[in-house]
Amino acid sequence: MTEIPDKKMLAVCFSDGGVQFVNLGDDNLGERIAGGHSKIENAVYSPKTGILALSSADKRISLFNIHDLKAKPLVIEEHSLGNSKVKSLAFNDKGVLFALTDDNSLRHWETDPDKYAAALSKMNLAPLSDTEWDLILGRVFAQK
Repeated sequence: MTEIPDKKMLAVCFSDGGVQFVNLGDDNLGERIAGGHSKIENAVYSPKTGILALSSADKRISLFNIHDLKAKPLVIEEHSLGNSKVKSLAFNDKGVLFALTDDNSLRHWETDPDKYAAALSKMNLAPLSDTEWDLILGRVFAQK
């Protein structure tokens, strides 16, 4: 469970992977989303980025834009976690996500899409089309 102070909400996480939002102003239940593929074990929110990060028992981290809960979450898959389970999550004041895993590794990810895109553009890559950039940033998903 974690508080989302700028929205005056509480995100309550369940063992089925669901997340129920509670309006703290009047204690009414808000939207319920499928937060993870399995039991949610950690939840943390960044007011800087508006991202709700959820780690689940299946060794994934799901990143939700709290301003658009209908959008698909960005998922950090288990291979990016070294096939380790997340023990705890935290955001710093710049919106960088940190995860401590069960093999005692500390991992971090930039969650600001502009900074992420700037870092990618500095790499020695072949020029990318707009569609390729959207795929990298997770804005458009290729359908097979």
